[in-house]
Amino acid sequence: MSCLWWSFGIMSSATTIGFLVLYLVAFTTSSQIVLNSGWSLSNANATIGLTELSLPSGVYTALQNAGLTGSVLHSYNDVNLRWIALDNWTYFLNFSG
Repeated sequence: MSCLWWSFGIMSSATTIGFLVLYLVAFTTSSQIVLNSGWSLSNANATIGLTELSLPSGVYTALQNAGLTGSVLHSYNDVNLRWIALDNWTYFLNFSG
């Protein structure tokens, strides 16, 4: 908030009041939707589905964190985990606004 007030210091007082009213109306009458958590991930044929994921994330990381795969950097996993790259993956989130 202090940065907001500082940026208004170089404007005229009428502009400052206008921006302040706009700021208060915009942030007191709107609701916020959190989009960085609660995501789900599934592959094309829905044989693998993960829920309650947080973003940012990647498919390899999500599968490893769920215990379905090992690290892609370990041994020959770059070859053993190629099936992940050959499948289609979808992140999705249901929300209401």
